[in-house]
Amino acid sequence: MEYAGFYTILDPFKSDNTSGGPQTYKNIIKYVESFGINVKVVTPGDEFINPNEFKFNIYQDLFNDPVGSKWFTPEEYKVLGDSSKRFAVSECGYTACTTSPYADTTFDGTFVQKISRPIFEKSHKIITASPLHSRTISKLMSDLPGDFYAYLAEVDFENFKNTNQERTIPVLTVGAMNHWKGTDLCCEKYGEDLVVAGYGDHNVLKNNSKFMGKVKHEDMPQLFNISKTYTHLPRWKEPFSISTAEAFLCGCLVDVNENVGAMSFGKDLSNTEVYVESANDFKQMIKENFIDY
Repeated sequence: MEYAGFYTILDPFKSDNTSGGPQTYKNIIKYVESFGINVKVVTPGDEFINPNEFKFNIYQDLFNDPVGSKWFTPEEYKVLGDSSKRFAVSECGYTACTTSPYADTTFDGTFVQKISRPIFEKSHKIITASPLHSRTISKLMSDLPGDFYAYLAEVDFENFKNTNQERTIPVLTVGAMNHWKGTDLCCEKYGEDLVVAGYGDHNVLKNNSKFMGKVKHEDMPQLFNISKTYTHLPRWKEPFSISTAEAFLCGCLVDVNENVGAMSFGKDLSNTEVYVESANDFKQMIKENFIDY
């Protein structure tokens, strides 16, 4: 029986995080296993396994902890980078470029890049969340060379769909509230017409925008379906923004800016076939590069 290694700081099966990152982790594992390859998740909290023991490996968000308290050891990172087996580096954010949570380009990323860059340079594929994400990682890592693959994350279109309800909320924004996510920009633009569903820095709320608190993921399809417009105006280069895709599928008008990675695919995100094609293309990439080579 063949195994692939999935090295990550966050075990997606031991987390209640429903954001796009952990969902992507599970999708990647699911597609690898669809070829009859068992996947072994290895985190810094587990006994370290040499990657040469696996058929191939996925290194997923290896630095997804800004303060480094949950990182693998320097020796383990060297072993990962020196593996004789093929491996892909997969990033849902910018944690391999900088320890700043929102990829603040004024923050010195030299420290983490001393460890991460050799791994990126030796990887067979660099999996990112969008073409915008690929370009930004390359730029932050001083024009990093490599074979980038932009993976358009699938969205649960069985639940996120237009149910043709009355849309009583004029404008909606969801998720983490802070400067980098541009919550204040949404408030400035839409004022009292805006409903904010999220968590974080309440100081960014302004112009009498309405705050409804954090909403459970299972309740989001209903919220999108009673909203006319969804807005997201981040200051940072958002790798994907799964809420943008969900809003499209639920029939919202969408007002976003050039920093939303989902838009950089240039695809109709309200079309369910886009997500089906993405899954098929991703599986084919895995097959050609890590199964049948």
